[in-house]
Amino acid sequence: MAKKEEIDSKKYMEFLESTLEQITSSMDLDFDVMLGKPKQTGLDEFFWS
Repeated sequence: MAKKEEIDSKKYMEFLESTLEQITSSMDLDFDVMLGKPKQTGLDEFFWS
């Protein structure tokens, strides 16, 4: 088992975020919005919604 000092916490969080983003997107949910990050709006939302 890895020791606490051996774990790259930044890399671990990136991996975890990527995994959770894939899971939530398959449920048609926006992971960033769930975390409270602002939603990025594309031009298509202005013209084709």
